[in-house]
Amino acid sequence: MNRKQKTVLRIGIAVIVVMGIFPPTRRGYCPAVRIPAGIRHPGRPQEIIHYEPPHFGYTFLLIAKISDIGFGKLLVQWIMVAVVTGGSIYTFKDKKDNKKQKNCLWIGIAVIVLMGIIPPVDKGTNFFFAAKSEEIEYVKLFIQWIIVGAITVGLIYAFRDQKEKRLKDDQNQ
Repeated sequence: MNRKQKTVLRIGIAVIVVMGIFPPTRRGYCPAVRIPAGIRHPGRPQEIIHYEPPHFGYTFLLIAKISDIGFGKLLVQWIMVAVVTGGSIYTFKDKKDNKKQKNCLWIGIAVIVLMGIIPPVDKGTNFFFAAKSEEIEYVKLFIQWIIVGAITVGLIYAFRDQKEKRLKDDQNQ
């Protein structure tokens, strides 16, 4: 590994460790605003305000209850960081690379990260940070990631240099 690749790897590991120390919570937590359910609107006394706090939050691992940690969200975050870190390490290789392959790789990574930020949920699509951990359909998300990953790898293979294709074909015969 060259210096850039080692730096990217260290940053990726550090981000994953910080995510593990401050994991996402399953339940929403918003300490700034507390409105009890059933309060009447001051301007319109016939309307009752129904407030549900946002469904995002992070906690410190040592003070969190294990049941409150959103392990699904944490896994999704770790996978997104690993994909970006792996793509960056591949991009910073020393040898001259094929631009089409790099572009295809980064488009695939961008789609995977976007799918992680806006995952499929039980009720339509919602932002990752606003969705409750139990509302995210992880199986659908992982299947989508596998499909995008397979397409990306296939395109990278298809865009390999002609010299590489000839060498591989000659070795196979």
